[in-house]
Amino acid sequence: MSAENENEAATEAKDPAPTMQDIKQQYFGAENLEKAEAAIATAVDLCMESDQEPVFNFDPEADFPDDYGIAIVPLTKLIKGGGKQVLNVCISAIPSVDAIANAPGGPLWIAKQLSTILIRAVKSAAMPKDDMELAQIPFKIDDFITSSRSSAMAAFNSLAAIYVKALKAKGLTFINKALLRQALSCAAFAEQQFPAVSQDNWIMVINSMIAQADKDGIEPGNLQHWLNTRHEVTVSTTNIDLTDIMAITADKPADKIAETAPMREQDSDSQDSQSA
Repeated sequence: MSAENENEAATEAKDPAPTMQDIKQQYFGAENLEKAEAAIATAVDLCMESDQEPVFNFDPEADFPDDYGIAIVPLTKLIKGGGKQVLNVCISAIPSVDAIANAPGGPLWIAKQLSTILIRAVKSAAMPKDDMELAQIPFKIDDFITSSRSSAMAAFNSLAAIYVKALKAKGLTFINKALLRQALSCAAFAEQQFPAVSQDNWIMVINSMIAQADKDGIEPGNLQHWLNTRHEVTVSTTNIDLTDIMAITADKPADKIAETAPMREQDSDSQDSQSA
């Protein structure tokens, strides 16, 4: 094989041709419709290559309505083992906020939707979380109008299933989202639970997730925090004596043991949080 052919083959292997599965959700406001044309054309072509005809909520042959933006919306389903499969794409005309506000009943509808979103943001932030969650209950307007995709766990939650599947394929059979989160956030835990994986490899995983999140337009959040602090987090190495387990279970009904278990777990979480 000639050097030229080798270079072409290497390029193809490095940058595989995009498919319908690579289509990302995008929105173009009324002022950016020209930019939307190329993105829509690409999405339509990729769908056609997969023998799928995109869905439109408007007549693409007619004049596009004023005060409308346009969205490219992948229609997906969850697949076994994690991840999502793009089944088709909807090209959708979306009315602008101004258009809705000027329509009969529009201001009331906006107020209802907005209040629902704001209440949901407060509820989500106020819910009890474990020691790895960087939560702050919004109060200032700036707190509310920050995109939810910039929340601390957004990047990890978006990518975890993909990386769990990849790590299982590499031989970490028992890895799951919870274990991945702990391994990435705490070097000591990762070394304890996965001694065959070097810390450099875990750092590589974090950097890979940060890079992918950046491509997806999601702020790294806790991924960056874990990268900076994972070597500072400690895990308990205290020996646990279980010799009296039979006496404990014999003297107390199962429902009573179950009642006390969450309290002990909560105390443990509190101690871990303080050590972190």
